[in-house]
Amino acid sequence: MGELIDLYQQIASELFKKEYFLRDGGASSERKNTSLEDQTSKHCADAVIEGTSEFPAAVDFMQLKTTLNDVKSELSDKDMSDWHNHTGWTNPAGCFIKDVRKHCHPELCTQAFCKFYEILIRCPELLPLEGDFRSLHLCEAPGAFISALNHFIVLRRRSLEWIWQATTLNPFCEANDPQWTVGDDRLIFYTLDRWLFGPDNSGDLLRLTEKDISAMKQGDGFHLVTADGSIDCQDDPAEQERITFPLQFCETVVALSTLRPNGCFILKKFTTCEPFGVSLIAFLMDHFSSVRFLKPASSKAGNSEIYVVCCGFLGISSNELALLHADYGTERCFDTLQKPSLSVVQQIFECSKYFIDRQLRVMKFNLATYRNCASNLRAAIEAVKEGTSQQFLEMIRLRSISAKRRLIPRRLMPIPWMAMSQLGRREGAFIDGFKQLSSTCVLAEHEKRLARIEGRLIVENFAWQLTNFDVDCFSTAGRCTVFGRPPRPLLQSKLCSAELLKLALRQLEANGRSIESLELYRPSVEGEDTTLSPGSSYQLELIGSSSPREERRSINCHRGKQSWLAILAELISSVSHNFFIRQQAR
Repeated sequence: MGELIDLYQQIASELFKKEYFLRDGGASSERKNTSLEDQTSKHCADAVIEGTSEFPAAVDFMQLKTTLNDVKSELSDKDMSDWHNHTGWTNPAGCFIKDVRKHCHPELCTQAFCKFYEILIRCPELLPLEGDFRSLHLCEAPGAFISALNHFIVLRRRSLEWIWQATTLNPFCEANDPQWTVGDDRLIFYTLDRWLFGPDNSGDLLRLTEKDISAMKQGDGFHLVTADGSIDCQDDPAEQERITFPLQFCETVVALSTLRPNGCFILKKFTTCEPFGVSLIAFLMDHFSSVRFLKPASSKAGNSEIYVVCCGFLGISSNELALLHADYGTERCFDTLQKPSLSVVQQIFECSKYFIDRQLRVMKFNLATYRNCASNLRAAIEAVKEGTSQQFLEMIRLRSISAKRRLIPRRLMPIPWMAMSQLGRREGAFIDGFKQLSSTCVLAEHEKRLARIEGRLIVENFAWQLTNFDVDCFSTAGRCTVFGRPPRPLLQSKLCSAELLKLALRQLEANGRSIESLELYRPSVEGEDTTLSPGSSYQLELIGSSSPREERRSINCHRGKQSWLAILAELISSVSHNFFIRQQAR
């Protein structure tokens, strides 16, 4: 056990040092004067990335990926819930969130809050000292990056005149898949005018057109763009880089289209071993004066998460942007970017190896201690976690901020509602996953999950009556009716627990059907039900665990493309609804 204790202490000692500069404000890479317009200079680079003998390090890219995936494959027979609990406990940063929350009670104190606040501390050049400051936050829900930036500005940049905007999959759009949509709307609800959901009101970044992106820029552009998007890769963890790349490509295009000169861009990425991933990093090296890979201490040490911090935007030609937009949101994006020179490939390889070596060290420690952790090792782990948490607090020097400087007045911050459960987390071993997906007895397999939900349904009851109100006259916070694509089929709803709806959808999918609308009823009133569908006028009585925040009104829903249910959701958001689904499927 002594060797394992030494290994864990080494892992903890590296937490605050995981940083690698690819470009540090000096001369550009060899590709400085090349662009997407000049695709004739690909020469032998394609072969280089694919791993021919012309450049030995190219072979090692695939070797890096193979080595990492070989270790990942050792997790295939582990119970995923049990493994998650184990790695959460061994995480040297496991106490950060709890201690930060206890220390100063910040808004939306999540892992994302801690990660971004740490990035701001370690990269002070991201923000000017005074004057106007505009930021854009892509794939941002629930808003922890915004909360961290607000906290940082209040404590360290009080002279800044800050304006922010953000995008995310709209939690009120019922056509959005809840597997990708963050349902936590605590910040979104009170700051709706800051959120850009696009012309179809879905918030889907991959659906934006060049015109939509240009409209986001407004004036001279943003000083800072962050992109914290991610995609669930539990079904195919070995191909995480390929699965997440189209989103990262789109985030990069939006950033380069909306940044002002000398602006900064922060991109969440994972491993960089594939040709398209290497080309993306080289492309960023060409367009920013400083590019570094940084893994915050608060990022789980055993995963592949990395933040690419790019400072000093050098600009981009309109022709280059046009070529990027031509492949935006398509599979062609894998081949859009020019392949880099050999020296740049070597740089990126060394950077990738640096982070993968450290990730492998953590994964091997977790495997060695899984269900095999002696008492002296457990005591050592707890002591190290306490020490690293104290070191983190000393580094970020976080303090509470006054209520008037918070994004949401504390008295208005709603209690998280029960539908905010982690729907994407798998249970059972990975090798059993496909059996779970193919089963026709979906609800039977999830009986224990349903029982767990049932125990949380009723905390206290209240009821209120809606008054007639026409949707065409509806307005809140100075906004009028929102239009968007109709939800066909319906995938989520603020009128139902997300977990219950997901189980119902899986049951119907097994039978080749889908939900076109929700038919909701109150089980306490026998025989009484309410169907929500366009063209209906109705009175609703809701039962839940929170009190209503404002006057409730019924809506006369007219046929068409208007997001009538999203509007209703704005009135009743964050109420734990005690409704059950009645199948009305096609």
